[in-house]
Amino acid sequence: MAYYNIVKRPRTDGTIRYRCTVGIKEDGKYIHRETKTFGKMAQAKTWGAIRSAELEQSGIPTQNDTEGLTVGDLLHKYINDPNLGKKAGRTKKYVLNMLLDSDLARLALPELSVSHIVEHCKQRHSTLKRLRRLLVIDPSIYCGRCTRNCIHNHYTRNSIS
Repeated sequence: MAYYNIVKRPRTDGTIRYRCTVGIKEDGKYIHRETKTFGKMAQAKTWGAIRSAELEQSGIPTQNDTEGLTVGDLLHKYINDPNLGKKAGRTKKYVLNMLLDSDLARLALPELSVSHIVEHCKQRHSTLKRLRRLLVIDPSIYCGRCTRNCIHNHYTRNSIS
């Protein structure tokens, strides 16, 4: 049986938003859940009622549409979306492109699990650690905080951890 629930959410600027959650629960477990946020309570109620009726009628959406997709395909969709990735800042774009070059991007969506993400994070951490050990910057260069040659110890091997 499908249900919907609306939660009032105040924003930092003082405006109120309404988050509507539509879902299906069986044996005390959520088997499907969707959320959408609205500016007006009436919009949230309308969407919740319509969406829960659709779920009652057609059942849970199948995952056949994710069969041929990879994590990289989803990243491309996000990057190319004018309301999401196109508005991303320089750092987020860099991170997304770095993820596209990783082994994680070539993984099929049905195969993706928590262990894959944990393994990716471990590899990234060990790679950064290795790079930091190899990185030795000449302490005689300007550090940005000094007006003359750097007298601080923040650009030497010992200070990089």
